[in-house]
Amino acid sequence: MALGMELLKRSDELWVFGKRISEGMLAEIEAATACSLQVHYFDERCEKRYPHAEP
Repeated sequence: MALGMELLKRSDELWVFGKRISEGMLAEIEAATACSLQVHYFDERCEKRYPHAEP
């Protein structure tokens, strides 16, 4: 988890894949949002999706 957060500090954006969000992924999404990084969501087929859209 610490390595992921360190990499996030050096990133310009975060890409999230899949429907299931683990605790670690949620922490990274929250950290990215707090740092004003753009967060992109993708489904299992690597197609862009939107976090508040219906599945």
